[in-house]
Amino acid sequence: MEIELLDIPTAELLEKFGAGKAKPGSGSAAAFQGMLASKLLITVISLTNRPDYQKSFSQVLPKLLEYQDEIEKKIFPQLCQLFAHDAVEFDKVIELRTLKKNEKDPIIQNQLRRQSLEQMKVAIAIPLDICNLSIELCEIANYVFDNAFKAARGDSHVAFSSAVSGLAGSLAIIRLNLLQFGSDDFRYCEEIRSKLVALDVDYTNYNLLATSKIIILQKEYDRKLPFYLELNDLIDNLKSKINPTNSQIEEGIREFQNLVWRHKDIIWKKPPTSSEEILNPERIFKDVLCYDFVLKHEFGIMDEFGKVQELMGFIDQEKRLVAISSKLPIQVQRFTAAHELIHALFHVQSERHRELPEDRYTPYEKRDPEEKVADRGATYFLLPKKEIVKKFELRFESLPFIINEQTTFNLTRGNVSDLRKKYRNRRELSRGLATTESYNGVRFNSLADEFKVSTEAMAIRLEELALVLY
Repeated sequence: MEIELLDIPTAELLEKFGAGKAKPGSGSAAAFQGMLASKLLITVISLTNRPDYQKSFSQVLPKLLEYQDEIEKKIFPQLCQLFAHDAVEFDKVIELRTLKKNEKDPIIQNQLRRQSLEQMKVAIAIPLDICNLSIELCEIANYVFDNAFKAARGDSHVAFSSAVSGLAGSLAIIRLNLLQFGSDDFRYCEEIRSKLVALDVDYTNYNLLATSKIIILQKEYDRKLPFYLELNDLIDNLKSKINPTNSQIEEGIREFQNLVWRHKDIIWKKPPTSSEEILNPERIFKDVLCYDFVLKHEFGIMDEFGKVQELMGFIDQEKRLVAISSKLPIQVQRFTAAHELIHALFHVQSERHRELPEDRYTPYEKRDPEEKVADRGATYFLLPKKEIVKKFELRFESLPFIINEQTTFNLTRGNVSDLRKKYRNRRELSRGLATTESYNGVRFNSLADEFKVSTEAMAIRLEELALVLY
């Protein structure tokens, strides 16, 4: 019988449970719930023990592996035996009852009745064992849910609830079977009942504990809910603006960045420690907007003449996909990604692409209005006014930078005349300030390097913010 039950396909096993017969019965079903819990817990522990997770879970892995060993070597094998054994032993009870029912001799009937009750005691011992193993699984599941791989807490909780169900079912089976006994077996029944009292306490506690885990997950989602609501409301508002002004674009970007910063503890397991860390379009796409972000060496679209037009970037809002050409310099990749991010925030058209090289040479005034918005927004996203002003003042000690003897000496250790020969206009001076790595004897990362943008992009932004006079 054991080989038959454990080796048959799942669909056939379920048919046996639903065939309207006494075997396999509720005891085997309770054991099966424990077996399912065992395998799910092993799965979660195995995921936690993957090489790329071992360091993160180093404090709890020894305990988890100890539990895995206990399940594999003791709990699961015993449950397998009980799963098959229950069907065998309860089948004996049924056979004795059937013989008694068909027996005409009252003396033999009495013997068969007593034999069936004694066999029932054997059958009751099986769910008692299942109870004890289920309690062990509940304890393990509680620890696994709290300490193992968080993304697998669905498996952990199904294991927990299965173990609790196995315990509850076994308690019900025992109580039902006790009803078969009369006053002559009172001592036996009281012995079993005393065990049930302690098991009832365990069931109540673990049932409450398993329910509390659902509440934990609910609270985790509820904690994120205000962020989700704010984010979607903000994006809806930004997308509703037709031909937004530069000030509206900048204000919208600032609201978005402030929203991300306020909720950084919810968005990231290891939140950024400075606001500059969130000026990363790839990070925002992946962790805030839930896009797949792809760097692709070669990709393009076919134009109306059958020629493949190489692309700098591509976004599909419906599929939540953005792709950036990896052939571009890193600063251009970053700006292109920010450009696509602005499309995701401000524009409703699902698919958009940025072509190479024609886009770069199309006169600005002839460009698509939404492309202009994306370029302006990319600048505002990567180079926010507040951060640029703060970093500029830290480096150059004053706002704005004005050419005089002191600033010239601090910058070049030369004189004003030589400085003006080196930087012949405001743009050239802005480029110089964007790339300089020292001022007044203090060394630092250049502004362009710190914000990971091109020299030209930083120079233009410094002029827009009136940080450089000439």
